[in-house]
Amino acid sequence: MGENNNQQDPRLIQPEIIGELRKDKIGKPILVIELFLLFGIVLAALPLINNQLNDEQSQLYKLIHGAPVDIAPTIPVDTKKEEFLDGSKVNLLAFDTKMKYENIVIQNFELSNGIISCVMYAYNGIIDLDKKDLYLEITSTSDQVLGAIKLVGTFDNVEQHVKLEAYGIQFNPNLSYSGKIVEMTDDDFPQIELNEDTNGFATLTCTKDNRSIQYYFQNKFLIKIDDTVYHAISDYTDDEYLNLLKEYQEKASKLGATVASVNEVMNGFQYRAIIDYDTKYVIPDSVVDYNYYPENALAKKIAYAQKSKGFDCKWFTTSV
Repeated sequence: MGENNNQQDPRLIQPEIIGELRKDKIGKPILVIELFLLFGIVLAALPLINNQLNDEQSQLYKLIHGAPVDIAPTIPVDTKKEEFLDGSKVNLLAFDTKMKYENIVIQNFELSNGIISCVMYAYNGIIDLDKKDLYLEITSTSDQVLGAIKLVGTFDNVEQHVKLEAYGIQFNPNLSYSGKIVEMTDDDFPQIELNEDTNGFATLTCTKDNRSIQYYFQNKFLIKIDDTVYHAISDYTDDEYLNLLKEYQEKASKLGATVASVNEVMNGFQYRAIIDYDTKYVIPDSVVDYNYYPENALAKKIAYAQKSKGFDCKWFTTSV
């Protein structure tokens, strides 16, 4: 009975805590792994995000910056092409006008009496205008064609001051004038009425300064040229006169003694050349004179060209 009295009733026994199992000690490895995975994902996604931020068309860029504004692309302007007016079209003949036709540039126009002062040069390389049928056609304020000036001379890229003589035109300082460059063919030259005799002969006499040229035609085709030039000593210095005399003597020599001659007179010298195509004469290539036209050249072309060079030309019925 005594032993039984020392035993405790199991119902009265209280549980005793001998240790504590902490959940946070178990969760830490899992958290580290999650953070490591998250860091890896961020690193892998950075290039993609960066591309999205720089791409104006991406949704992310539009979300942050808004939709991009369309700006028209800048087109480079070729100022060289816009530097000159089109010389084949009518332009005002003014000092600030710069016109270009093919390889020739004409600018800085000044008009006085019957003279057009301007600057001319070749846009590229060298151009010999005497070999081309280029004319500066002049029009009034009412678009009436007043006349044309033949463009002559050789030009490179160095600017040359030139005086163009507009035969038969007197510019009014109170009016404006326009012009364009025209390249003419044989068909473009205006028809003319020749004072032909019964055999179809006609003569065109063109004079300018100290030169007189007679062009003989038969049935409107060139058959003969008679050229006379006189130079006075008083118009030149001694050296200029001697150089000019030598130049004409060399020209006459190249044409031939039966064709051309130079004779000294009391106050100067006279050059004369008679080119008769009926004799089958051919002008040597060494002689360059653009007032000498080839055999059978058209009368209308020669008349138009010589007047456009500033010659005063008149028709006669004188036979050859």
